[in-house]
Amino acid sequence: PGFAEILKLHNIPGILGVALSGAGPAVVAFCSGRNPEAGEAIVACFRRHNIEATALRLPIDEQGLVAERLPEPGATAEVQ
Repeated sequence: PGFAEILKLHNIPGILGVALSGAGPAVVAFCSGRNPEAGEAIVACFRRHNIEATALRLPIDEQGLVAERLPEPGATAEVQ
C-alpha cells in the first residue's frame, strides 16, 4: 500500500526515479540535489496508508566492491 501512489509523484523537485528494493519493504528513490522534499513526499504516501516510514539520505558509493584474494591456508606471505 502506498507504492502505486509514490510512482505517481511527478511534481516533486529532485526525484529522478523510484523503485521497490527487492521484495520490499524498502523503496529506493534516486534524486538530484539535496532537497528533503522528495523523501518527505514518499514518507507521506506510506503514512496515508498507516505504514510507518522513514526517509534516509544515503551517500553514493563511488568506489564499489573491492575484492582481494586471501593467501591459501598454510602459504607464506610474499614480501614485496
